[in-house]
Amino acid sequence: MKQLFLTFAAALLLLPATLWADTAKKKIKSVEITIDAPTPGMDLEKAEKLALKAVNTAYGDLFKSGVITMRDISWDGEFGENKEGIPTLKAGYPYIATIEIVIDPDGDYQTEWVKRDGSNVLSTENFKATVNGIPARVLTSAPYFPIMEVKFTIPGGKAGPQEKDDNFSDYDVLKKEYRSTLPYISRKEADEVYPHHHPLDVLVVDKIDQLYEFMHEKYISSSGHAYKNHNTLLMTKLIIDVSNGAENYNISEFANTLGAPFSTTFNLKEVWLSPKVDAVKYVKDLNEATVERLSKWGRNYMEQSTKLYTAKGTLFIPENAGKAVLDCLALDATEPTYTIRTYRGDVFEAQKAGVAATKLLTCTKHVFTAKIEAADRVCQYNTCKQPFKWYYSCKVCGKCERNKAHTFSARPAAEVLEWHDMNENIANDQAYIGVNAAGEHLYWKSCIYCGISHSYHMRHLTPRDQKMMGMEGSFEDFKVSTLESMKSEEDICLLETELPSDQMFILPRKSEAKMSVWAQDGVNRALCDNLIDDAVLGNDYTKPVTRKQLRSIMTLLVKEMSGKDASASAIGLDDASLPQSGRGGTSAGRARAKGW
Repeated sequence: MKQLFLTFAAALLLLPATLWADTAKKKIKSVEITIDAPTPGMDLEKAEKLALKAVNTAYGDLFKSGVITMRDISWDGEFGENKEGIPTLKAGYPYIATIEIVIDPDGDYQTEWVKRDGSNVLSTENFKATVNGIPARVLTSAPYFPIMEVKFTIPGGKAGPQEKDDNFSDYDVLKKEYRSTLPYISRKEADEVYPHHHPLDVLVVDKIDQLYEFMHEKYISSSGHAYKNHNTLLMTKLIIDVSNGAENYNISEFANTLGAPFSTTFNLKEVWLSPKVDAVKYVKDLNEATVERLSKWGRNYMEQSTKLYTAKGTLFIPENAGKAVLDCLALDATEPTYTIRTYRGDVFEAQKAGVAATKLLTCTKHVFTAKIEAADRVCQYNTCKQPFKWYYSCKVCGKCERNKAHTFSARPAAEVLEWHDMNENIANDQAYIGVNAAGEHLYWKSCIYCGISHSYHMRHLTPRDQKMMGMEGSFEDFKVSTLESMKSEEDICLLETELPSDQMFILPRKSEAKMSVWAQDGVNRALCDNLIDDAVLGNDYTKPVTRKQLRSIMTLLVKEMSGKDASASAIGLDDASLPQSGRGGTSAGRARAKGW
């Protein structure tokens, strides 16, 4: 016991002298800071040099006694600009001042500090601050260098929403591009631009320049129809009847067109090679075309399910070329995602006979080891809690095994952690941040899979999230710092009149009516799209809908979609057109809306 005491005493003697001194210092638990007030038109340089006047504590004014001094002050918000081009504070606008003060480390005072991530930091729970009488939010900082944020509204300007400097992200300006209610289109107009209603005749490439003419110039089909512009969208069947030798390099280029992600041959499903084409060379070119140029492990079909990127796309080759193509595929590192079939005789007659007259080119014994991440090989789709899983395919012919007991993932099971994709705009209370300086409503984005908002996720972090973010230290410290960072970002973003972050979105209006949680996003968007008449719908959407309310919604919907006024009778919603059973208020004849 005596030896243990001597060892402990020796360790204490090795501690820094400053730590011994700190234990005897007086603890500052709150500060009341007074600085020069910011004024309208003050330039940013002067605002960053506002004088410190007083720092009152339980021990008196420690600024006056020289214990506490100002180290730094910075500003966030919507700035104006003077003649010299220097940012200025605008009257009526809110700003956040981030203030850092210094407590003399060699003096008789200190703050309460805690150990976090191996460092001593100020305890925000035990230290409070005001600035010019306004409560400030204390941030995690060094014990002798407290940092705080305080919101100032510059006097002298009008209250209420501020005008936007730039309307580039204004909802009403861009409504046609991303609104929930799109303009209508007639069936006739839709049919005119629907490729499957206007398939081209079988396109025959029998000369070198013909393909270029089809892709870029006006093309006259064998039946006399003229096509141009989006010709490639109308292409469904193709016969190549020209050699792909060295002198005719553009045929191999067309193989690249079929494999490249930027080409628009989306509806092409059949490619027939005549005996003039070197089928082995063509397959090599086609396989090479699907490999991404910047990363040899990446394949273009991972991003699309069109063209020859799935087994629905079929390459037809002469029967006598079948063995050579199989031998080539056995040595080629890029397995085909498309199907290969063989035909006999004349290619034109074979194409007319159809797929049923051809044979599938497959291995005599499949080797299911190929990891083809194509759309038609998915066994399990990706979510925020589970990764993609694909079926294995044959490494030679590409046939999909479709065995649920034999699948692969892009990541090992040990590395699979919950990871939300926050890219969905859901305007509900969970994602709501507040009203920004322009009077618009700011929201965090939400997970595209499970729907939880970014802010909800940040308030319900788990040790797995810390691991995914690669953050070290204790989990409790990780949560505190993450929430502090998010709150600071929210406060600053609410000062802006423009969209400040790609993790957020803005809507001009927000409904205050009573509604079910699941209906909040739809109602808020309907309000922004001028589909709600508050005088008719009232403020409680959980009640059964009436005929008058249904009429109101439908007439506004027709007007917004067509740009024309619509009477109730024109859309079959007048009293005469409604069924009699719907007039007495019975549940059978009443349209109900849970939350809407």
